[in-house]
Amino acid sequence: ALPIYWNMRRVALNQALGAAEWFKTHEGELYDWQLILGFVSWAIPQKSMRWTCSEACAAALGIPETEAWRLDPCDILATTTAWATR
Repeated sequence: ALPIYWNMRRVALNQALGAAEWFKTHEGELYDWQLILGFVSWAIPQKSMRWTCSEACAAALGIPETEAWRLDPCDILATTTAWATR
């Protein structure tokens, strides 16, 4: 059983397949440590073609890659919750 504190969301099959395809397409790309460190210092730029966990999940769910960096895990939860209630 999954831990009780996980927030699970149902997604349509086409969303799940699209997310799997996104991860397959981006397999091997690096983690974006620069973005993580950029929270400490604005002088550290984000590297293109590198991803944080939440950024990758947002992009895989269909958030445009140019905007995915703006979402943190709480934003993704709120967005997917809103999608589920449409």
